[in-house]
Amino acid sequence: MPLSPFSERPWGRPGLARVSRRQVVEIPDESSNTVVLFILMRRLRLPLLILLAILTISTFGLSQIDGVDFDGNPRRLTVFEAFYFMTYTAATVGYTELFPYTSAQRLWVTGSIYVGVLGWAYALGTFFSIIGDPAFRAAVGVERFRRAVHRINEPFHIIAGFGNAGRR
Repeated sequence: MPLSPFSERPWGRPGLARVSRRQVVEIPDESSNTVVLFILMRRLRLPLLILLAILTISTFGLSQIDGVDFDGNPRRLTVFEAFYFMTYTAATVGYTELFPYTSAQRLWVTGSIYVGVLGWAYALGTFFSIIGDPAFRAAVGVERFRRAVHRINEPFHIIAGFGNAGRR
C-alpha cells in the first residue's frame, strides 16, 4: 500500500499527534524471592515428605521394639529417646548407643539407615536437578536483575521494544 504524501510513517495518520506511552513503574521495596522459593518448595515437596516419613516410621518403630536397660531389665525406648537416637544416627551414621540395644533394635536401625540413605539420595538428586533446570535458572536470573534494578538510586527509564532489545 503506498503511503500518502502527508505521512512518513505507515502506522500514523496525518495530523494526529503521537501518544507517549511512558509510565512510572513502582518497584516494590520488599524482597520477593517467591518465584524461586515456590519452584524449590514445589519440586522438593515430595522428597522432603519422604524424608519426614522415613524419620517418623524409624522413630516409632524403634520405640516399639523391646529392649533392655543397663541392668538387663526389659525396657522400651521412649519416643523422644528413639527420635534422638534416629536423628543423630541419620546425621552422623552413628555416634554411640544410649542403651545396650538388642539384635532386633540393631536390625531395625540398620534398615532405617539404608532407607534413610536412599531417601537422602533421592532428595539430593532432585535438588541438583532443580539447580540444572533452565526454568529455575531463569527465575534466579530475573530475581538477580530485579535486585540490581532495585539497588539503582537514580531515576532511570526502561525502553522496551519488539525487536532484539525488547526480547533481552
